[in-house]
Amino acid sequence: MFNHLPLQLQLLTSSALSRSSVVSIRSLSTQPRRSYSSSLPSSSSTSIFPSSSPVPHRSVISVGGKDATKFLNGITGVKIPDSFSGRPFYGSFLHAQGRILFDVHLYPHPPTSSFLIDFDSRTSPALIPAIKKFVLRSKVSLKDVSDQWDVWAAWDHEQAKEDGLRSWKWGTGESAGLVGWEKEQTMLPGTSGGAEGESPVGLEEEVGGWDLRAPGMGWRGLVRKGGRPSLASPSTSSSPPDPSSYTLHRILHGVPEGIEDIVPMSALPSESNLDFMGGVDFRKGCYVGQELTVRTYHTGATRKRIVPVKLVPLSTNDSDASSSSPLPLPTPSTDVRLVAISPSPSSSTSPSSPAPSSRGRSSGKILSSVRTPEGDVVGLALLRLEQVGSVWRGEGEMSVEGEGEGAGKWKVEPREVGWWPKREVEVEVGERE
Repeated sequence: MFNHLPLQLQLLTSSALSRSSVVSIRSLSTQPRRSYSSSLPSSSSTSIFPSSSPVPHRSVISVGGKDATKFLNGITGVKIPDSFSGRPFYGSFLHAQGRILFDVHLYPHPPTSSFLIDFDSRTSPALIPAIKKFVLRSKVSLKDVSDQWDVWAAWDHEQAKEDGLRSWKWGTGESAGLVGWEKEQTMLPGTSGGAEGESPVGLEEEVGGWDLRAPGMGWRGLVRKGGRPSLASPSTSSSPPDPSSYTLHRILHGVPEGIEDIVPMSALPSESNLDFMGGVDFRKGCYVGQELTVRTYHTGATRKRIVPVKLVPLSTNDSDASSSSPLPLPTPSTDVRLVAISPSPSSSTSPSSPAPSSRGRSSGKILSSVRTPEGDVVGLALLRLEQVGSVWRGEGEMSVEGEGEGAGKWKVEPREVGWWPKREVEVEVGERE
């Protein structure tokens, strides 16, 4: 399945890493720049996204008032526009220690002179109590408007594509800040966000735009309770849309979201790929969590990242054709273990096999996972980059064991993400034959 993904999430060939005995993740260049084509449909009749779904587990709040921009600028990891107009954008709220509290989407909303913010509804404490302590004397109003808005995503348009040139600026460590993303927005016909494209149903009923976290993510926005996006194909089914289709969509594009992937008070911005996705700004001035975040960018090392994985059953139900029920998916935050592979001593041509160690070394954590329509299982995992390299070089295998009755064991196959910024790899020359 992964061989046909839009982002070509394929295994990195071991031959690319076999030129030396040691490969460092540290890089030597300051590029890259990635461009994406733009081909916007000329009429609203063709502005249809064939795939759409509500985004599960999201709540919405409104932040308004005279000091709303100044207030949000001081507590979010991204730059907030000076007015309540413009395109939606991705962002984050950080703890003073630099760890992530919320990954959010922010929508300027002129009709209410406010910013609408969607966030994971399962987070405790919720967003309003978490930021209310920073209001002090600021002229700001905070309101839960989840009863007024639904969060939707739409994708798979064959003609409408994101426009712009994405470029990243690498720090001394392994973080890469996305720069120039403000210039990447090309208006979708019939969407909100500026004078060039007012929504056909009005900003009172819908607000949204490109989801710029990764190429191919499509449209994301807020729709009045019970409605559907104006750019989504009309539903032909009497059944409600399946939110798991969105989960599969973002996993296939290597995009983490919500508390299962970005664990509050545990996840770090660079490890969660917020630097790649534009969810944190290393050039911005003071904000909560800024000091440690920028220090990591300039002097730290990112040893772990969230990567897409394919899960292959190694035991019980999914490998048994006669089984009546599939193997339960691994619980989020379950340990992923790396077992070294050693060649058989009997023959130099014998296939490699796992070392005798029963559990292996800890490599990270499995995060969200979902089954594809074809029956494959894909997911995201927070993994040590050094050990991912070991798997790609054929030096080890990763696995995760489920918990509870009927749980089995899964082989974890890390995948490379095509849209990630690339840097030249520094090769430390070791002994060669």
